[in-house]
Amino acid sequence: MVSVQSKEGVQSLLPSLLPGLLLQLSKALGKEMLFAPLSPWRGHAEDQRQEGNVCRPFCETLMSVLSKCAEKNWLTPFWRQKMSALLESPRTYAEGMCLLTSVLLRAQLISRELIKIFSQWLRYPSANLQLTAMAFFAELMKEPPLEKRNVLKTLRVLAEKAQHRSSTIRQLAARALGNAAGSMPVEVQKHGRQVVQVLQQSLADTACPEVVAESMLALAELVRVLQAVNLGSAFEDIARSTKMFFESEEEYLRYSALRLYSVLASSASSKRSFFAGEVAETWVSLFLHLRDPDFAVASMCKITFSLCVPFMGLRRPREIISLCKRLGAQELQDALCTYLARYAPPKLERLRTVARRGCLENGQRLHPSTFEILAFQGRSSTEDTGVRRWQTRPSVSVAPCGQ
Repeated sequence: MVSVQSKEGVQSLLPSLLPGLLLQLSKALGKEMLFAPLSPWRGHAEDQRQEGNVCRPFCETLMSVLSKCAEKNWLTPFWRQKMSALLESPRTYAEGMCLLTSVLLRAQLISRELIKIFSQWLRYPSANLQLTAMAFFAELMKEPPLEKRNVLKTLRVLAEKAQHRSSTIRQLAARALGNAAGSMPVEVQKHGRQVVQVLQQSLADTACPEVVAESMLALAELVRVLQAVNLGSAFEDIARSTKMFFESEEEYLRYSALRLYSVLASSASSKRSFFAGEVAETWVSLFLHLRDPDFAVASMCKITFSLCVPFMGLRRPREIISLCKRLGAQELQDALCTYLARYAPPKLERLRTVARRGCLENGQRLHPSTFEILAFQGRSSTEDTGVRRWQTRPSVSVAPCGQ
């Protein structure tokens, strides 16, 4: 039927064809899709295509419909294959639905009829259809339609979904709220505190680290929009929660925490006294992760560290910030240790103590790779030679916390 229709004819049928095909897909995939976390590294989902997949006929029909509707530059063979592969697997279906929505947006195929249908699906008894609608709106919130009043109604529903039994729906809810804050800052401010509260609660979802990471990324957008002065005590609570993830095993948790902390630092002018106290506790961890084993984490840490420098009580902080911009991670660490040896010896001694013990004063262990991979070097001053190198013990000989 699709092959004999004109482009305009298929486009007019899209509000019926697309939901119908997605309905069949959701039935075929079963309940496994409800607890398959999305990759917090957005756009990095793996292709897990399998032969003889029962979903393939629906996906092939869907790709035919899209090929007829969309311009070729929005739906190349590569994107068709990738999208189909993602949609066929319950482990990657949500990512595939986000990609599908992105293509529909770029091809200007999002209609009021489609939005209405997916809005209804948010309230359907079927959790699979709710997930499909959540993935649709998570991506749609990047570029919401002009009818923002209706979108704000949807925003309240998305906030409710942050408490859903499905971890994937909870993660999509956080992503949708973060995207909405970035695209509709004025509108989101009207419900800002309520949304912040919802995302704060998600930080306690430690059984699902992907939900926590997504919530921190969303909070970064909310904090950027609302600023500390409009957050009240939530600012302090978020800062205290965020620093607990700096030493997480999962690199995406470390990245998300550093991203959120960087926004907190850039928004902290009205909370200067409080945030200076926080940085007094966190700067050692930030210093070490300048050479985090994950490149993205290390890059974000460098940004975060430079934003925290003004709160460290150092002399000539502008010079340190300039070093952050000009030097690589190892050179920056060496330069900072030289600076501390000259101007702030107690801070250097604290850095040595933490490095030697492998844990912070609160008992939190440093990330295992901090010493195995960083092997960072510091410097200390002596009366005879001025500045000399020093190196921490390897991780295998680190004393347990409390000893």
